[in-house]
Amino acid sequence: MEDEYPQLLAEKEIKASASGFDVPLTDLNPALFDWQQQLTWLSLRRGKSAIFADCGLGKTPMLMDYGHQVYRHTNKPVLIVAPLAVARQTAQDEAPKFGYTVNLCKEQSDVKPGLNITNYERIHLFSPRDFAAIIPDESSILKGGIDSKTYQLLQSNYRDTPYKLCCTATPAPNDMLELLAHIEFLGVMDGNAVKACFFQHDGGNTKQWILRPHAEEAFWRFVASWAVMLRNPDDIGYDGSRYHLPELYRHNSVVAIEHQEGAAEGSQLIMPGFAKPARTMTERRNARKLSLEDRVMLTAEIIASDPNKQWVVWCNLNDEGVALAKAIPGAVEVAGRHDDDTKADRMLAFAHGDIQVLVTKAKIAGRGMNWQNCSHTVSCGLSDSYEDLYQYERRFWRFGQ
Repeated sequence: MEDEYPQLLAEKEIKASASGFDVPLTDLNPALFDWQQQLTWLSLRRGKSAIFADCGLGKTPMLMDYGHQVYRHTNKPVLIVAPLAVARQTAQDEAPKFGYTVNLCKEQSDVKPGLNITNYERIHLFSPRDFAAIIPDESSILKGGIDSKTYQLLQSNYRDTPYKLCCTATPAPNDMLELLAHIEFLGVMDGNAVKACFFQHDGGNTKQWILRPHAEEAFWRFVASWAVMLRNPDDIGYDGSRYHLPELYRHNSVVAIEHQEGAAEGSQLIMPGFAKPARTMTERRNARKLSLEDRVMLTAEIIASDPNKQWVVWCNLNDEGVALAKAIPGAVEVAGRHDDDTKADRMLAFAHGDIQVLVTKAKIAGRGMNWQNCSHTVSCGLSDSYEDLYQYERRFWRFGQ
């Protein structure tokens, strides 16, 4: 009986059920590295899966091959969903490198057999029942959970889609609600059941869920049954030497501004020339407004010191973007006020080397773009989000730089 007990425990382990199909590794795209083939094969076998691979590890060719194999298996179209310009770059630049044709769609009438791609803002214009697979690229967009309109559309409309693959470099493993959103979207397990099995409320905060201490290992084993996470191929036993990147250099520049009493509401000035540290969001916003002109001037000087290189300048406020575009010769801005086609045109023009300096925000261009053509960037508008910092640095500091 003692010998049967480990087997009994193994049978009771909570894990995702495979709902996919087997494909010989030799049938996968030979342009993929061996470890990329392995992850694609595993995702196809699981049917509903996630690849949480760091920036530059080739999620795009893996998701394209996943979609291609699903189309071959089902003879039904596949839909990839991506951020605005990422959809264009995937269809126009990335797909041909790996021998694929990816059809860029604006609505259901544009759909063709095989691989189709659109951006998240247009997902409501498609008929879910027509697709064999839905593939959200940059799936960290699901982190909004039940409060996110995009999540609600994807979750409700594609609940019965048989094949699903989520891809993101930043799944926020410390944000349990984001992982729960992935679990529910993939249909691996009901979210309430996951909470009941692995989580408990954080004291009196009924909106905050934390892992039960005794369930931590079991939870991560459960996650590993439907997702794979890696920062380098050597994390999973493959040769990762190609992905040991050159050193990243960060330079911090501080502007000194002369404060004047009452210069800005909420600036917390206590006497001429001195100010309290900006702690609240209101105080931080006001401090940014006070220093805007000086930060823009310094950014323009930095770029003027090496004008022959391509640069991306990240801003945080609308006024910063406008001022930067005026202060930097030849700079082109991509802002929220621009229509979708203009945004995508300008981001792709920068990728192709046709724009020297691009000014934009992390929430517009900080996800998914491949900008290995550029090696210099300036953050003129400080963000309180570490994920924004990480993501926009990794547009450049990645495989192929």
